[in-house]
Amino acid sequence: MLLTQARTVKDAFPFIHQILTDAFQIDTFYFSYPYQELHKIDKGFREMVWAGFSNENEGRWDVHNHVLADHYQLFLVESVLGFYNLIAFVTLGENPDFISVGPFCTQTVSDSFFKKLIANAPTLQGNVPVLKHFYESLPVVNSDELVTMLTHLVCAFLPEFESVSLKDIRYLKNERFFTEDETHVQSFSSEMAETFAKQLQLLMENVERGQSREAWVQLQKILSLRHISDTCPISKLKAELVGFNTLFFGQMLNTHIPAFNVCRLWHTLSQRIQFETKTIALCRLFHEMVRKYCVLSQNHTDTDCSLLTRKMKFYVEEHLAEELSLQVLAGSLGKNASYLSALFKKETGQTVTEYIQQERVRAAVRLFNEGAASVTQVASAVGIPDCCRFSRIFKKYTDITPSQYRKMMRM
Repeated sequence: MLLTQARTVKDAFPFIHQILTDAFQIDTFYFSYPYQELHKIDKGFREMVWAGFSNENEGRWDVHNHVLADHYQLFLVESVLGFYNLIAFVTLGENPDFISVGPFCTQTVSDSFFKKLIANAPTLQGNVPVLKHFYESLPVVNSDELVTMLTHLVCAFLPEFESVSLKDIRYLKNERFFTEDETHVQSFSSEMAETFAKQLQLLMENVERGQSREAWVQLQKILSLRHISDTCPISKLKAELVGFNTLFFGQMLNTHIPAFNVCRLWHTLSQRIQFETKTIALCRLFHEMVRKYCVLSQNHTDTDCSLLTRKMKFYVEEHLAEELSLQVLAGSLGKNASYLSALFKKETGQTVTEYIQQERVRAAVRLFNEGAASVTQVASAVGIPDCCRFSRIFKKYTDITPSQYRKMMRM
């Protein structure tokens, strides 16, 4: 089934499964009543280490609970055995469907990890080799990032899930049921939630229309509401970026833009988020992400240009910091350079070189507007590491030098 035809979370689950697998190398399962093969939730580990335990019977919680029947739910489940699962109930009624993500660890497995584990569960004392084999097979995941991504993925197909609050619960072997830890329940005031929802809706609409300036204004308001700044820990910045990337991804999949283009941009940004280690770069990535998704929208709604010209523009936008020329574009698109040059000039009134320079200057202006980056840093970031050449090109399109513009912005 095509993703654009998915009407329910169940329809879209293969897509959700693939995204989570690619991002976290984690297992994901969809369960419907009568909930067969529940041992997959923990890879049968509880049955292996606890005599007489059965996932199919003792390990199943009571889904005939009115809370589960009347509300969508999202649980971060911590086992007394030291691993976690993320459980999302995505239908209502007495026997709701649910997604299980995991098992996973939230910290690297070490000797101290096992000592703490055995202290909490003394019956595991004789199973250390088995424990090590099991835990070393589990992915180590930032739970905040995982929760954010799953939530946004589900919301793309079940908008009502947006109002769900994460609940941290512990699964205790001796009691065989979930006990909710009220101190970890996350909640927002109704006023804050309403404000956030409105800003988020405006952001999504502006991104879908390719209105980058308006979208950035809305994003800044949202970041302020969520207290996101360069003082936040890197893990929090990454979690927020993963969330926004997934949110924009889902929004764009519902448009006329080819899914391949949307997936490629999502993957590119995911890699940037995963491997970036500097706080300032992560903060800038919020703006860059909005801009790239807006450009993607613009390039597929520019009816005055052919598809080939739009592809050229998109390639330039995606590779501003790299070597760019007519020959590079021709090679990447598999077309004749002379043909591309004539087509681009005819449809845009600019040469390819002029367009590349113009876009680099625009990117430089945005970077100067965002913060205290030096001229040298900005020049390198937009693909013109020669500061003298960068200064000439910048002045050509703005009538002032980069240093003058930077000084003006800092006044």
